[in-house]
Amino acid sequence: MSAIESEVARRLLMWDKLRTSSTWPEVSTAEVQNLKIYAGQAGVYRDKERTSPLASEGVTVSIKNTAGNYEDEASGDLMIYSYPKTKRHASHDAGEIASLKSAMALQVPVFVISPATGNRVTVQLGWITHCEDAASACLVHLDKPPTTGFNPLSSIEETFQAQVKRNLTAKQVRAIERDKGFKFAALTRYSSTCAVTDVQVERMLDAAHVIPVANNGTDHVLNSLLLNAAAHRAFDSHLWSIHPDSFKIATRSNGPTLDQMKITRMDLLHMKEKPHQETLEFRWKAFEKANKGGILIPA
Repeated sequence: MSAIESEVARRLLMWDKLRTSSTWPEVSTAEVQNLKIYAGQAGVYRDKERTSPLASEGVTVSIKNTAGNYEDEASGDLMIYSYPKTKRHASHDAGEIASLKSAMALQVPVFVISPATGNRVTVQLGWITHCEDAASACLVHLDKPPTTGFNPLSSIEETFQAQVKRNLTAKQVRAIERDKGFKFAALTRYSSTCAVTDVQVERMLDAAHVIPVANNGTDHVLNSLLLNAAAHRAFDSHLWSIHPDSFKIATRSNGPTLDQMKITRMDLLHMKEKPHQETLEFRWKAFEKANKGGILIPA
């Protein structure tokens, strides 16, 4: 058995032991620490002494989900985990990011730890399948090994089709809007930056469908726009839109203004990558219809 196979087997044995807890699916922090799944308050635990023989910076053992609402970070069997950005020396964060990439490259499972009740946590087994520096994040498959060949970025290579035939319930539409594969692709394409405010906090960002799912908008990344939650809500309410030719940001003539919406960009010309022209044209027509011609476009 190779060193990597031995480490995988060790982690699966830890997983089996953890699930024998009398309080499962919740377990005490002491149980997690006793099994050496997690130690301290770090977001990324790599047990460098044990795992450095596999990779110079170690291999991630566990990651801590610190979101107030776990559903904001995961949907279905996918989770987006942001790279660490702390006030420690830069080498610490760089080492932890390297350990995440090693877990991906070596296909070693990691433990995902989320707060539960009292002094307890919930633990899931995960596999890191993508680490994207442009997104400053990695994608984690939860509870079962990932499907072979899964790639959330593959849509960019596909023939673009702005609208697809859908027959969805409101619940299904919402699930697609929250899809973490779609968001991860948008984070990568747009460098984890809001198109109109420059916010770069992943948990504050949404992957907006330019042509909405309710209008059969595709889940292709070219139909995406990365927006902070407030800007996304205003976008969907037709309070602002993007002129498809000039890329200028327009508002309703009777307000609110860009300043009132905390939008700091006047156009999308700063963006290296943009949504597909066809999607912007569709959204612009919907914006004009909603505002009946009462539109302000910056000079």
